[in-house]
Amino acid sequence: MNICGYYLFFQLLFFSKYCLVSDRISESMNIIANEPSLAFFRVQEHVRKSLPQLVEQKHEVENLQQRVQGAGFDTEYAANAFITFVKFDSSVLFVFYNSTVRTMQKSAVHFQNIQDLLKNAMFMKQQIDYKEEKK
Repeated sequence: MNICGYYLFFQLLFFSKYCLVSDRISESMNIIANEPSLAFFRVQEHVRKSLPQLVEQKHEVENLQQRVQGAGFDTEYAANAFITFVKFDSSVLFVFYNSTVRTMQKSAVHFQNIQDLLKNAMFMKQQIDYKEEKK
């Protein structure tokens, strides 16, 4: 081979390596340029799928917060009412207690009557069932 042959050979070799390097650099730049958009696409996809569930959970938490706050207000009101009642007069509390106990004692007779009537009804039902089985 002469010098022109070597020169052409090296020029072709250099050109092929140059093309290979430039293609790889171009491919790398393309990947780097498109990678953030792919990542943002994945983030957008995730947000689109999970956002309705998050909104629903937010509403549930708000409802629970309102219920807890209402229960807290009710408890505070009841405690204040009880403290005011106890501070009002201990004799009033005693009278209230006595009247409640007397009312419960008076109602004991009615509950005893109800219990007796239920026992009689159960006995009658057993007799009716027994007579039906005999038939």
